[in-house]
Amino acid sequence: MNISKGKFCSGFTLLEVIFVCAIIGLLAAVILVVIGDVRAKARDAVRVHDIDQFRAGLDVFKDKYGVYPCGDWYGQGRSGAWIFLDSSTSCPFLNGVI
Repeated sequence: MNISKGKFCSGFTLLEVIFVCAIIGLLAAVILVVIGDVRAKARDAVRVHDIDQFRAGLDVFKDKYGVYPCGDWYGQGRSGAWIFLDSSTSCPFLNGVI
């Protein structure tokens, strides 16, 4: 507090205000970094869940038809058609996935 002409003046100095603003800015930066990490982990968890759902769907398909589906990558048949593979043929993009 400053004393001028016998009266008490209350308030904050410019240095105190700048110091408080710097602390608030530092805390905000730390919080934003933490929130970014949490959001990235949440996205990764969603991706893992989606892959697990896809894997479960492939397992249901194999239980029903006895083989895994394989897309028509080599131009055999219609474009976008699914071909069924028996155990003697290979599906290159599923190797190591399941």
